[in-house]
Amino acid sequence: MNSENKKRYLVYARESERDINGVPKGISANDQKQECIRHVEIIGGEVATVFMDMNRTGKTILDYYKCLYDKFDGIVVYDLTCLSSSVKDLMKIMEVFKEDGKEIISVIEKIDFNSPIGRAGMLMMAVSRECMESIYNPEKRSA
Repeated sequence: MNSENKKRYLVYARESERDINGVPKGISANDQKQECIRHVEIIGGEVATVFMDMNRTGKTILDYYKCLYDKFDGIVVYDLTCLSSSVKDLMKIMEVFKEDGKEIISVIEKIDFNSPIGRAGMLMMAVSRECMESIYNPEKRSA
């Protein structure tokens, strides 16, 4: 497959939190980026651009979407929590990407998020994560 036929992917890595010593909780954004790039190569795609959000602004991928829109066919994230930890935000992301025919691919969750069952699974995972976060981090409870 030549590069003209390859799907182009935005690699999106997001580092959510750091501990008191400044060490990333979970996998670092740089390690996420490397895993996503490797995944794009495995599926025969091409990396259109890499976007690393160090979560200093509180914005979501949709805040950057308009300036990146025409540069990619889909987005590759390490896991769904990189897109959003909010069910409301994730639903909006899913809606916009579906309307625009953009794929959402997670390296960790091996689910076709572009199918109805996959989108339902994505929402169930997001609801579960938001519920667990509200139990273990009461200050982050959703309204």
